Amino acid sequence: QKKRGKMPRLRGAFHPEAKLSENDVRKIRQLLAEGKLQKELGKQFNVHKSTIGMIKRGKNWRDLDAK
Repeated sequence: QKKRGKMPRLRGAFHPEAKLSENDVRKIRQLLAEGKLQKELGKQFNVHKSTIGMIKRGKNWRDLDAK
């Protein structure tokens, strides 16, 4: 039986609108652990500070933890 419906969800760096690579996210997590501010990291990696906050809380890029 053939599956029909939704296309598989592209996650992480495979998403066509992704601005960050897996290495970027690992570096962001490291810098957050060292006490860097979300606002500073947002400017450094050219993303909004809320994106950094989502990474920090595990809402974005959570699949990277499983690897």
